[in-house]
Amino acid sequence: LPDSWNTLGVVLYRLEGPRAAMDAWKRAIALDDRQFEAMYNLGLVAARAGDRAEARRALERFAGSAPPDRFGPDIAKAKAALAALDRSPPEDDDERAAARRALERASG
Repeated sequence: LPDSWNTLGVVLYRLEGPRAAMDAWKRAIALDDRQFEAMYNLGLVAARAGDRAEARRALERFAGSAPPDRFGPDIAKAKAALAALDRSPPEDDDERAAARRALERASG
């Protein structure tokens, strides 16, 4: 069932946007705390959507718990995204734009 919620999140991201997708990924993680794909998806999309706190929680959890033999390249991307969030403090009036810029630099 958690895999289905992760897949639904991917579909919802394309059809309805980040908020609906993030809700589905959170549900997947709530059902299975080893749902690494959902953690990764949630972290990256939350960063793009400007939700720095959610992005940080999901990416830190993913980077700290996903098995490196299976998710090595994704762990590296998650760490780069976290570093980009750290380098790019949000502006008081435009936190979402700052988070998007940080993620774009990490994906770069």
